[in-house]
Amino acid sequence: MKNQQLANLPNSDLEKLFLAIYFNDLESVIDFKENYPQIYAQKHNFLLEDNLTFDLTYLTLFHKVIWFDDDWRKDIMPFIETMRTKTTKMLEFWQQELADYPQNFDKNNYHKYHEYFFCEEEFDNTEEIDDEPLDSFVQKGFREIDVRLFNRAEVFDFIEVAKLLEQGADVNVYIYNDGDYSVMRKVSRECSFLATCEVTPDFERFERDGYYLPRPFAFGISELFGGLLGFSAHEEMYQLLIKYDTDK
Repeated sequence: MKNQQLANLPNSDLEKLFLAIYFNDLESVIDFKENYPQIYAQKHNFLLEDNLTFDLTYLTLFHKVIWFDDDWRKDIMPFIETMRTKTTKMLEFWQQELADYPQNFDKNNYHKYHEYFFCEEEFDNTEEIDDEPLDSFVQKGFREIDVRLFNRAEVFDFIEVAKLLEQGADVNVYIYNDGDYSVMRKVSRECSFLATCEVTPDFERFERDGYYLPRPFAFGISELFGGLLGFSAHEEMYQLLIKYDTDK
């Protein structure tokens, strides 16, 4: 049984609860609630590095973002449908458990966890891209609005990105003139990488083998958290950008 495997993992008890929620293992989550109520009660304040905390129930909101997107290959759709079903059941569980459970993760909070995924660190740095002043790009002939879009997308500032898009910013401007580095391309490539190389393989292996998996970092919590968080953040940014993609 997967929940028996979970009980034997050498993690702290709260990390075991993290894994159960992370992998949409509702049976094990219910087992924690019934048999370890004090541990279960800590689910809203899971301690990450640097004294950051995270509400573990929000992991399910990341699942809602990534698995319910329709842009998946046909050959993988049976697995995606399985993940959608498991996510739906977990969402229903949280909605029954928590009267104030949100419909979606607050996109403004992605940058709070920037150390865990492909995200620029300085949210308030509105004047540089990769240590190069925005003015230098404007002097090269780029529109300021397009350069600012890139700057704000890199820190997942969804509010400003939406404003710039409404004002006419172009998601397909290759600001490095190498033909391969537009904001649209950067976001979509990271979505593809996380889907193909990290997150989906983790869940496929879990469905096949349970919690005992031969991983180099042995289910490192930070790596798992960062993968799902980053996939959700990039997918949400992609869905915002694609609405304004004239090349699609």
